[in-house]
Amino acid sequence: MKRIFLVGAPRSGTTMLQSLLASHPAIISVPESRFFQYLLDDKYSNALVERLEVFFVDEIRRPEFLNYFSSEQSTLEKAQAFVKVLDTLAVEKNLSIWLEKTPEHLYFIDYIEELLPEALFIHILRDPVDVIASMYEASRKAPDIWGGAWSIDWCISRWKDSALISYKNVNKTNHILVKYEQVVEDPKDFLSKLCKFIGINFDESMLNNYKENAKRLSLKATWHEGIERDIKSSKIHKYHSIFKRAEIEYILKEIKPTSAGAIEEIGVEVSEPILDIYPSVGTDRIKCLVKIEGEEIGNLELPVCDGLVAGSVLADAIATKFAWEILGRFFENT
Repeated sequence: MKRIFLVGAPRSGTTMLQSLLASHPAIISVPESRFFQYLLDDKYSNALVERLEVFFVDEIRRPEFLNYFSSEQSTLEKAQAFVKVLDTLAVEKNLSIWLEKTPEHLYFIDYIEELLPEALFIHILRDPVDVIASMYEASRKAPDIWGGAWSIDWCISRWKDSALISYKNVNKTNHILVKYEQVVEDPKDFLSKLCKFIGINFDESMLNNYKENAKRLSLKATWHEGIERDIKSSKIHKYHSIFKRAEIEYILKEIKPTSAGAIEEIGVEVSEPILDIYPSVGTDRIKCLVKIEGEEIGNLELPVCDGLVAGSVLADAIATKFAWEILGRFFENT
């Protein structure tokens, strides 16, 4: 069974991307479960039973799955039971891939990876001011669901926390970071690349059945109003209609890298595939410690552009500076 978790900051486009992926004939998905949030966060753990009842009875209408859980179970046993539920739902459809989307599961990646070492994670990022504006607006439309109307500072904090976690994990081979703007700019091209990461072929039904799945997975919640609209790129940012100029300037100041000139050290093993590198937010240069079979042969610095250092650029830089060392090691071994 292939298990995929889609995570990111709230209002980053997680439901839109989930709906597109769930439209693939090889993938099954369910509405946002928030399971690990209620299982592991002390703030919510006392309400786990109630959350399970809502999820299984009201949202996916499979009350019999409540029998998979009991008060005598350990935390691990409850987590295993939840995975069994999703596995069962997939098997019922003769499928072997399921996708779970809960933005807050971003905070429990370490636990999920320990539970499911082979799981895949898709992180989605969106223009930070648009995300902050969308959280700000949505929490005012449905304050009961969001725990009250969120302040600008709280929205900024949530975006920062989410971005830092995504950048921390994205260099792992079972994680991929995608940009919301790439999705809406060219959905077919983007989805083709994402399908390759998952290990399946692109299917036209992903675009043809998107709207139907968007309605089903969003549960027609107030803050998902309009989720089933056509996917198209817009050059007009959402935040202009929500914030005043002074508020926008404040947000831009707060999300600006706080450590200008920050350099992050990253080890690069040339005997393995050289992938794109996503440094932590606030880093504008990376120092690569270049190694051959674990032995460091030197280092080089490269600028961070648009939040990453492309693997192709890094490979060219390594070849330019360390060609003789790499060739020498090759001839020694052969």
